[in-house]
Parts: sequence; C-alpha cells; structure tokens
Amino acid sequence: MATTVGTYIDQPIADRLNKAVDVVCANLPPNEMPEEIYSSVSLGQGASAYPNVWVFTQHLILEIRHPLAKDRIQFELVRFKHAVDWIRVNAWNFAFEDPTEGSQLELEFTTTDGFSGVLSATGIACRDLMDVYQRRFLANFVSTHDE
Repeated sequence: MATTVGTYIDQPIADRLNKAVDVVCANLPPNEMPEEIYSSVSLGQGASAYPNVWVFTQHLILEIRHPLAKDRIQFELVRFKHAVDWIRVNAWNFAFEDPTEGSQLELEFTTTDGFSGVLSATGIACRDLMDVYQRRFLANFVSTHDE
C-alpha cells in the first residue's frame, strides 16, 4: 500500500502533494499513522487537476481539500473503520480492468457519521482507485460487519 501520492502524478506535483500530506499527518493522533494515500484526479476542466488527497489510517479517513493551494491547508477527518454506509461507483470507458487514456472513474461515499466524499480518477489512475475501493471501502462497508 502506498504512503505517498500515486505514481500517476508528475514528480513536481507529487512533491507538493506529499508536503501537504506530511503537514496534516503531523497533527494526527500518535496511533493513527498513514497506511495509504490516494490523490484524486479531476474528471473535468476544474480549477485544479488534483482537487483532494485522501489519507487512510487504521481507523480514520482524512480529506485534504485543495492540496495545491498556496499558504492554505484544509482537511477533515472522520472515523472510517466499519463506517462506510453508502457507495456509488461511476465508470466511463473503463470495465474495471485495464484502464485506457480515456478511462474515468468516480467513487462517492458516505459514512455512518454523515461524512461524504468523492474520489475520482482518469487514465491509469483508475486502477489505483479501484484498488482503494476494494481495500478500503468494501472492507469498511457497514453491511458486511452487521452480522
């Protein structure tokens, strides 16, 4: 599992994103160290190609919003372990296998605490997002732990 942003991101941008992750993670509880990091890739022509970075710890999920903004860091964190209660997956030109340059994937979710978010991917990043979906979201889906 990756503890830096994905290899699908150019190195200068990855360095800036990793710096934002380091600042946020320095303010986590000592028992909640990053286990996996995913950086969304914008599906449209938005203001930023990387609208948010998601950090997964043993029990929490953190969203760092607008991680490339100068002189500003904004993040939210919420309990995530066994707390995902709704998931929507939208895929375009991607059959959940080998992505192409035109592939797009979007994952929306909510937690039992009312936290919601959207993770997105284009091109080869779709494979990374599917891995995060399977490892993190399905593993923490409430209905699989109710019995």
